[in-house]
Amino acid sequence: MDMMWSDKYGKPMLRAAMPLKPFLRFFSCCRFDDKATRKEKQSVDKLAPICLMMYNFVDKCAKAYTTSRLHRIRVC
Repeated sequence: MDMMWSDKYGKPMLRAAMPLKPFLRFFSCCRFDDKATRKEKQSVDKLAPICLMMYNFVDKCAKAYTTSRLHRIRVC
């Protein structure tokens, strides 16, 4: 995990978005799945819990942030 925030291997955007310690605190508290549907989802897609969390995250980001005509997106 530390390598993702390192100067050598990590992305500057990741370090700018959230420092490592707050991310680790968040990561230790967040739940990735629903116990009631865990077995069913794992039989179909082993990454389903993480994908669902990411879809929710992206949806909330889209609702929280708006771009202007001057906004640029850089693909790394």
